[in-house]
Amino acid sequence: MEGDTGAEMRPTDNGGERTVNRRDFFRLLLGEAVVFFEEILGVQHKRTSEIASLPDALFLRIVPVRVRGCELCTRDGELLVRHADKTDYVVVAEANRANSMLVNAFDGKISLGEAVVRLAALTGWDQATCVTHTRQLFIALVTERVFLPRKAAE
Repeated sequence: MEGDTGAEMRPTDNGGERTVNRRDFFRLLLGEAVVFFEEILGVQHKRTSEIASLPDALFLRIVPVRVRGCELCTRDGELLVRHADKTDYVVVAEANRANSMLVNAFDGKISLGEAVVRLAALTGWDQATCVTHTRQLFIALVTERVFLPRKAAE
């Protein structure tokens, strides 16, 4: 239909799966096609659900990239996200100095390992605590499609 770029595509039996609009469907399709061809060329990919189980050495090499079309803000001590195609905000984490520093460090230029070093300098926490905190926040942000791993640094 003309001008109907965001119409919902609903399967007859949803089976608990999320509803995807046309725009998201084509983005997902394109993303899967890119992953398919990159894997043919030997580039390894991990599902976002596998990030939690990555060994620290691999996890810390990830370079986070912000997903376009989402807004991050803080309100009442909470870090919130809202996607451009949604009206409601979703709570992602507590709004505190550590989380604020990490979100700002996830700039697409530095690895999670460098973010951990900066977090340790800010908080005085030990390495293991900083890695755990960074992992938990990053996974929460990936789950809400705010950040994604660019790819592990070579």
